Parts: sequence; C-alpha cells; structure tokens
Amino acid sequence: MTNHPLAQGEQRPSAALHVLGRALLVLVIDAAALALAYCLTNLALKIVLAAQTSEWHVLALVALFNPKFLAILVLLPLLAGAGRLLRRLDGGTGGLQRAAALSLVLVLPAGALFLWHEAGFSRTPNRLGFYTCRDPHVDARGREWNPNVPEMHIVTNALGYRDEEWPTQPSVRRALLVGDSFVWGVGIVEKAGTLDARIEAELNGGRPTPRWQVVNLGEKPAGLPYYMAALQAASEELQPEVLVLGFLRHADDLLLDEPTLLRHRSPRFAGLLLATGVLQDFMEFNAIAVWNSWYRELVQERERPELQARFAAFLRTLEARGTPLIVVEYDGRDPLFDPFRKHPLITWIGWSDVARQGKPWQDLPGYAVPGDGHPTELTNRAFAAVVAKRIRAVTVAEKP
Repeated sequence: MTNHPLAQGEQRPSAALHVLGRALLVLVIDAAALALAYCLTNLALKIVLAAQTSEWHVLALVALFNPKFLAILVLLPLLAGAGRLLRRLDGGTGGLQRAAALSLVLVLPAGALFLWHEAGFSRTPNRLGFYTCRDPHVDARGREWNPNVPEMHIVTNALGYRDEEWPTQPSVRRALLVGDSFVWGVGIVEKAGTLDARIEAELNGGRPTPRWQVVNLGEKPAGLPYYMAALQAASEELQPEVLVLGFLRHADDLLLDEPTLLRHRSPRFAGLLLATGVLQDFMEFNAIAVWNSWYRELVQERERPELQARFAAFLRTLEARGTPLIVVEYDGRDPLFDPFRKHPLITWIGWSDVARQGKPWQDLPGYAVPGDGHPTELTNRAFAAVVAKRIRAVTVAEKP
C-alpha cells in the first residue's frame, strides 16, 4: 500500500509544505531580529544623548513613550517563542538551527551596512554650530508636507537660513529675528512676504539705500533653547542693536529642541539620529505639547522653572550688552514669561497690540494658511508695522 503511486503523490505536497513552513519561520525570525536591532539602536542612541545632556529626563520620556519601545517589548518574546518552535521542529538534528543562525549572520550585518549608508549625512553644521532644515545656497521652489501649504520660492544663504547673506557694511543697522516655522515663513510664497522682510521694509520706508537689515534666524522645528543660543551666537558676529523673538505659546516652551539637540554634532552622528528615527520620535513627542493638555501638566509645567532660569541667564547677557529684546507672542501670553513681564529690556507684542479689538488673527479671512494655521503675508504685515514701531522706540534715533 505504501508504494502505491497515489500514496507517494499525497506525501510530496506534505513534505513541501513542511519545508516552506520552516523557511517562512526563518524569514520571520530574520525580520523580527532586524526590527529588534533597529529599535534597540534607536533606544541606545537616546541613552547616549541622555547621558550627554542635562535634559536626560526629557529624552527618557521620548525613549519610553513611542512605538519603538513598545515594539521591543513585543519582539523579545516573539523571538523567544520562535526560537523554541525552531528547536522543536529541528528534531534534534541541529540543521534548521544552523540555517537560521547562518541567515542571521548574513542579514544583520547587511542591515547594519544599510543603516550606516543611510546615515551618510551630506549636510554639515553652519558656523554657528546648527544644522538647518534646508541646505545652504538653495534657490528653488518647494512644498511642505502639508498639501494645504502653497508651493514656495525658497532661497537660503550660506548658513542655510531663508534669508539674504549677512550684512558686511558697517553703516547698516542690524536687528536679529528668531522663531520657528512662523518666522521661517512656511506658507509664504516669496521672501518679500516673510516677517523679517516686512519689518525691514517698514524700517527702511522705501529709501533707495537701506539703513536696516533684519536677519532671519528662523528654523523649523525649534523652541526657546534654540532661540536663545542662536541669538547669542549671531550677536557675537553681527553686534545687533535689537533682538526680536517670535514665540508660539505651548509649542516653543521646550527644554530641549531639535536644533539644540543636533548642535555641534558630527554629520555621521546626526545622520544616525535621522536614519534610526530618533529625531522623528523627538519631534513627535515635542509636537504633543501643542495638542495635549496632559503633556503640559506632566512635562512642561515641571520643566518651566529650569527653562525660566535659562531665560533669566540669557537676559543677563543682554543686560551686559544693553541689547533690547522684543517678544512677539503669536498666540497669547505664555505663563513661562510671567516673571519677566516687567523687565526693562523686554517689549511685549501680542495680537491685541496689533488689532485693539476683534477676533484673533487665526479667525480672520486671509490671515492664516487654510487647513494649516501658519500666518500669511497679511498677518506678517500687521505684526511688522508694530514691531518696526517698537524697534524705533527702543533704539537710538537714526540721523535723517
């Protein structure tokens, strides 16, 4: 009976299915091992960053509250279970286990080489030590990830900022402007509509020879740590008469932001942070601050005393130089600044100073990019008129 052709034919598919099942099990183990190695590398880099910064508790929260850490908790028992199944199917011969081990020896180094290749970061930090969101010397049209944002003409200078080259003429008066994507100009099609360009136009009043240049240090995404560091670094080089800081409530009061996290890092290390998703995890964690009140209560309110201490130290450097600071609060008063409201060097500007009554600018037709929320050129023009007026008030009057 066992030699009957039909019986032999019935056994062949069964044997083939066994082989296929074992092969699929090895592939599952390889895929799970690759995923686990990726997630562990992500976690290890966060631990390295935490050890290198005083904000280790922020990075600890970033490490714990993201899908990659949860994936580690799932993949470890999955691989352990797959290993036990592998040994059971091996039947004591060891052949299947050797095949799985050989495949891991080939797959894991290949994955590491691919990751190393992906970490090849062509961009280098500018002379202030910061990586910028765009390469230097760009002149192109581009679009943001949000389809609601119109295509923009983006021109960057030698430092990678969306601005002209920094002034070299001693006769030009200088103001430094810093902020996040609002100041960078997301949604502003041409450079002439950005906040720095509108302030500059207000200050120069159509003169054939400009007397003011407003330098744009805007970066996206960013927060107060970057704003303070960038203003200090650029002030050493440009010796501005006034500083202007654009601030978005709850979004910018971060203890650690991406530009500060990457500052002075080697291109390879910065590339690893990008290739392993560390930067994406960090950005997503910070973005929670805009939408979730529980995050503000859990993290930001506990961070606030430390951030206020750093801002107080920043103000002491301004006091030593006698440099006034203008803070533009786009979205209302942030409690972070409450202890500094009466500081003699700071001028505060909110929408209520621009439009004495009426709706917030976000609710006015044409003042916010639809479906996105960034200010349009109309909003920048409105804020720029008030900022320019305050700049004239806090600086030495220019000669006619």
